[in-house]
Amino acid sequence: LAVHGIHAQSVTSWDFDVKIRKCTTAGIKLDDSNGVQSSHNTVKLWYVYGTAAAAEPSHGIWVQGSSGNGGAPQNHIYTRGLIHDGWMIDLHGCDNCIVHHGMATGSSGTGGTLRIRQNTTGGTVESRNHKVEYVVGPVTVDAGSHGNSIEHMTAETGSVTVTSGGTMFYRTHDNATGEFFHTHQFKMNDEYALKAADFNPDGVVATRQLLVSNSWDAIQFADAADGHASVSIPAPHDWHDGDIVALTLNWLNTGTSGGNVRWRVRMHCLASGSAGTPTTDEEFVVATTATNNGMNQQKLTLSTPEAYARGENVLLRLTREGGDATDTHTDAIGLTGVLLHFEGDGPTDGSFDIPAEST
Repeated sequence: LAVHGIHAQSVTSWDFDVKIRKCTTAGIKLDDSNGVQSSHNTVKLWYVYGTAAAAEPSHGIWVQGSSGNGGAPQNHIYTRGLIHDGWMIDLHGCDNCIVHHGMATGSSGTGGTLRIRQNTTGGTVESRNHKVEYVVGPVTVDAGSHGNSIEHMTAETGSVTVTSGGTMFYRTHDNATGEFFHTHQFKMNDEYALKAADFNPDGVVATRQLLVSNSWDAIQFADAADGHASVSIPAPHDWHDGDIVALTLNWLNTGTSGGNVRWRVRMHCLASGSAGTPTTDEEFVVATTATNNGMNQQKLTLSTPEAYARGENVLLRLTREGGDATDTHTDAIGLTGVLLHFEGDGPTDGSFDIPAEST
């Protein structure tokens, strides 16, 4: 019934491979209490709290950082064993630790496998940016603990509790059904597909038709006149802040005329309380094939990307300006679909520019 099996103070690049039992506070306490960080240590721990009541609150490994020394970062941890009211792994005011294998068996107590919490002794130090590769058993994340992630856990004997003000990204599966779950994630880039049926045509020059012997759904735009079709997209759930940088239009010819088609794109990303005036209003003249029922595909890159903020709606109107002299295609065309090309900004800290997806 020692307080700790091992109390490692301000140690770096040590390897611990131990079996410890019957401590009143922790099998291993790893901290920065000698004035410098405890970092880059590897801990392989088999901890059993034993049968004594005094050992029931004890933890397997307790990693603690203080406000004066900036935490106990970048330690690698493997555990298994038996706990009661404590936590097999207690990450307390430290950062960037990696839990390769977090496993504990409970003994009808209140404890669990992993707790991530901020240290408020002598000042506030967040516990943050920890990566957990595999964990079995309850996990709790306190307020002020940010940037943590679990790559894999099973729902068997497991739970995740995140106090308001803390963050945890995690993936888990239902061991009984094989169903897979994860917390919300946002696209860094995306191609948002709209089909012809999503658009509302003006009903005069632009009409909904089945083309190619009543086979393909399309919005048909007549020649020699201006016709438009519009669509409203409720806030895409997996878009965060970013830009709509281009549109790819797909359309069918209804004859053998070649030449050019003139498109006008009007778009607005609309937040609650803002006016619906288009912020994008551009015209494009593009070549089309001379093949009857031939499919055309053209990417229209916006000269100024349309800024998008999380939760906004997207309003889009496409016009074939068939009455303009630059529209030299003399047949009707049938719009079959549109792709919106979105590029996200990523997290607020840092720059996360990535190439856009190809068409």
